Formats: sequence, C-alpha cells, structure tokens
Amino acid sequence: ACVLKSPLAGLDDDALYALAADRTGSLRAALAASEDPQAKAAARRLAEWRARADSLGPYAFYARLIGEDGGRKALVARLGDDARDPIDEFLALALAHEQGEAPSLTRFLAEVETDEAEIKRDLEAESDGVRVLTVHASKGLEAPIVILPDTAVAPGGKHDPKLMPLAPLEAGAPPLFAWARKKDEDCAAVAAARAAERAAEEGEHRRLLYVAMTRAAERLVVAGYETQKGRPDGCWYDLIADGLKAASIEAPAFWSAGEAVLRYGEGLTADGEAGGDVPSPPAALPRWLFERAAPEGTPVRLRPSDATVSAGAERRAEGVLAHALLQLLPGVEADRRREAARSHVRAHGAALPEAACAALVDQVLAVIAAPGLAPLFGPASRGEVPFAGALRRPNRADLPFAGRLDRLAVTEKAVRIVDFKLGRAPARPSPAHVVQLALYRAALRPLYPSRPIVAALVYLDGPEIRPLSEEELDAALDVS
Repeated sequence: ACVLKSPLAGLDDDALYALAADRTGSLRAALAASEDPQAKAAARRLAEWRARADSLGPYAFYARLIGEDGGRKALVARLGDDARDPIDEFLALALAHEQGEAPSLTRFLAEVETDEAEIKRDLEAESDGVRVLTVHASKGLEAPIVILPDTAVAPGGKHDPKLMPLAPLEAGAPPLFAWARKKDEDCAAVAAARAAERAAEEGEHRRLLYVAMTRAAERLVVAGYETQKGRPDGCWYDLIADGLKAASIEAPAFWSAGEAVLRYGEGLTADGEAGGDVPSPPAALPRWLFERAAPEGTPVRLRPSDATVSAGAERRAEGVLAHALLQLLPGVEADRRREAARSHVRAHGAALPEAACAALVDQVLAVIAAPGLAPLFGPASRGEVPFAGALRRPNRADLPFAGRLDRLAVTEKAVRIVDFKLGRAPARPSPAHVVQLALYRAALRPLYPSRPIVAALVYLDGPEIRPLSEEELDAALDVS
C-alpha cells in the first residue's frame, strides 16, 4: 500500500480505496485482478521489481529504479527539489554497502532502517520555498524576510539539569556533581550551582536573540502567542519591544483596523537617504492594499546547465557536479581542493562511473588553476549568482528574464562573466550559449554603467576560453 501511494506508483486515496476496501484476499491479489489501467500499470511495475530483486544487488536495483524507471523524476515532482539530497544519499549508502561486503538487498534494507545518518543540506542555496529553521540552524544564513513566530517564551528553570556541577573544593580537584531534587531542598552549594546554570541559560537566550534578529536582510517580523499567564519576564518579545520602543510608531494592523502593530524604521527621502522624522501612519488603509496586484509577465528562465546536457541523465549529472565544484572549490585552500572535490563527488556522484568522477575532478581543478581564469576565482568573484532583468524591445513589450551566472568577477577595471560548458570547444559557439551571455550582460549593464562587461565561454576539456566580442553579443540579441 505504501508503494502504491508513493510517487513510484502514483495511486491516490480514491484509487487505493477502490482497490483495497472490499477485497476478500491480499492487496497483491486485488491489484493483479484489477482492470483499472493505473492499477494494471502498477502491477506490471511491481512484478518487474520483484523479478529484479532476485538477481540485482542493492545499488544496481535502486539505480535502475531511480534512473531508468523515472523514480527520481516522480519523487522530485511530488516532494520538490529537497528530495534530491536524500535520494543521492540513499544511492550512496547502497553503493557503500556493495563495496564493503557481499551485496544483499535484505541486509541493506535492515541497515537503512537502523541507520541514524543525518544529511547536511546546503542552506545557502536559493529556493522558492519558505524555510522553517531553529535559531541554531540559521547561524550564518540570511533571508530577505525573517519571521520570529514564537517570541513570548523565556527560560524559567523548568529544564534545570538534575546533575548539578559544583564548584571544586580546591584547585586541581576532580569535578564534583550533585543530584538536585526540588529547588526548596537545595543546600548552599547546590543553590549556587543552580543559579549559575540559570544565568548561563539566560545569557544563551539573549545571544540567540541577536542571532535571530540579524538573519533578516530587509524585514523582520516579530510575533508571539500569549497565554492567560501573560508574557514571562525576559522573553524576546519584550526585549525587542522595549529596546525599539522609543523609535517605533503604532500603525493599524492590516487584518483589522481595530488592532495595531509597532513599526520600526525611518522614512526615506527622494534621494534614498534616511529622513529625519518618521512619517505618521495613515488614518485609514488605502483600498489598493486589499486588491490583487495585476499579473506580471512570466520571466524567461535561463538554464545554462541545461544547454550543456545532450547525452541523457549521466551527462546532466556531470554538469551539475561540475557547476557545484566550480562554485565551492575556489573558497577552499589550494592544497585541500582535490580532497574536498573527491569528497563532494563521493557524496553526490553515486550515479556516475568512478572513472568519469575522477576525470571531472581533474578538469575542474585545471580550470581553477588556469592562469587566464585567475581573476574569475579571486576574492572579488562569486559563483552561481542569481539575477533577473528585462530586455528592452522597440515597439514590443519588455521581455523579463531570470537566470544564474556561473561565475561573476567585479574589479575596478571590468566586470567579467563566464558560462562553463562540458566537453571540448566547438569550431563555433552555440547560438543559444551566446544569447545567454548576451542577456547576462544586459542584466548587469544597469548595475555597472561605467565599466566594460567582458563575457566568455569556458569549455572544461582543456580548459579552453572562448571570449565573445561586443559585436557577437549585440548581434545575438538582435536575432533573438
């Protein structure tokens, strides 16, 4: 039933209920006897998988299921891009199992059920979803809008440790602990230890508040749920409200004119500099605030990596790995890059042959070390930079577009952009690749009007650099 409801088979609740509710035998027998086209397709798949399980090892079995049978595509379509990392980690576990001992599908599944491995996700990666994080997990990250939904809580001693570390009796003495029961039963030494634990907890409470508030790049929303007991002393809500009270204004809440919110911030003058006085809130909210905005044109999505893919899933996997390595390795010390590249490939390249992974690592390291590409990997450069723009077209609507720059380097003399491509350089670059870089340049021009923008294609096999002239880029936009 779990497999039938999963993306691998795709039956919904109604289809599974019709199949299983009134059956007299097993679910497998009911599936085999069903005349429903979707159920028959699922039965054929299950029969094929059962046959494979008799002869294939864990990695070969799941690699075919995920790749050839479309399992990865189905899982990502339902669960989103966040499913990719667990899928890759699962295949890596299957491969490690086969390399370490005689392959056994039954034993591998038993290991997976008892394994408690954690997958560390790249939280700095761009996504279109809302991320729900603990404050600890958000350290080092930033987002345009951050919401603190539960700030009306504070440490109150409910989680005092039962084993209290006591002050040493003399210098160099071994640590001494006491089992603490109720606070009223504390002796002087245990009471001092309890007070020290609570002081440390309150300090951590305030340090985490600093972390939480500084994650927001543009707007911070502070909210809280207040019980009948009211807000406890020292809760984040009160700390924030008291600290910003003198510079905050009260404004009507957008959900109810009878309620209010506190807003902190200065008004902006016409030239973008902070003004002196905070503007007064409007007496009534304007009608347009509650009207649906007019739809904008859907931007054209540029996917540079997709243009590299011409030989199926394996080629696409190579492209994804190459772009990830070119983004991550420049920030690693030179003598540790090869080790870091191999580690990344082992974790994310399970679907590729070992020889292809080794060759890819060599190619990427050669690109980063190439003298002609040194400015692209210096301190003034960034990899995988998202951008958006609009192409002005005479007598036609503007064409919005969005994409991701493989590499961007900004210096006082010029702005350099490149697009990385797998394989050897062709005699003439693909027109689609030239159009991509022409659009990249168009998006950057308003940001750097006084600096030339130098564009090039970099083919990993070599590596070979193919600069593009302004005439080529202008012509590409005229044709497109």
